[in-house]
Amino acid sequence: MWRKIEKLQDWKENSSNSLYTIAKFNKKKSAMIKYNHTILHQRSLFMRTKTKETTLIHRRISILAMISAICIVTRLYFTWIPNVQPVTTIILFVSLYFSVFASLAVAFVTVLVTAFMLGMGYWVIGQILAFFVVVVLFHCVCKLPFTRKLLVQAVLMFLSGIIYGAVVSAFDVFIFQIDSFFAYYLAGVSFDIMHGLGNVVFYLLLKKPFELFNERYFKRINIQEEVK
Repeated sequence: MWRKIEKLQDWKENSSNSLYTIAKFNKKKSAMIKYNHTILHQRSLFMRTKTKETTLIHRRISILAMISAICIVTRLYFTWIPNVQPVTTIILFVSLYFSVFASLAVAFVTVLVTAFMLGMGYWVIGQILAFFVVVVLFHCVCKLPFTRKLLVQAVLMFLSGIIYGAVVSAFDVFIFQIDSFFAYYLAGVSFDIMHGLGNVVFYLLLKKPFELFNERYFKRINIQEEVK
């Protein structure tokens, strides 16, 4: 009789232990499942973020490549008119609506690619330096509130042509060790005036298309970057 009671107690203890073991195993299993779900969710969020970042980068590169191609073609096409071309205006529009770094990238690519067709020399460095100075100054000045007016921006476009010529002339003076900068600059100031007037004309012609382009592409990319 006592043996039966002991066997029954042993069976109850073993069954309770086995139930406890099963419950513990199920608890660990559910914890592992939750952990795996969390890891998969975080991984999917990471992949979505990376995909969005990659898409934005591709869009930026595509837009800048398209604008650079337009600058290259127009610079080559307008070579028959001395210093009159829409390149400076387009580059300044990119600085105004997109970013100063994008504008400098477009300027660098345009000057470098066209130099292979128009001629490569020391002047390429001077042109890149001139675009750098013009873009940075224009970007800094356009942060002021009164520069949003059409007339003020047209004046800035004209001055950008004058400043561009002054920087290129200063670079030439430095390279050739010319005694008088002003004499050298005044000798070619008529071309700089044509450059400035050409910038004003192209600014008035391209302002509306670039505003539409800004609404459709530039602003959308900037908003997506802020959301990201």
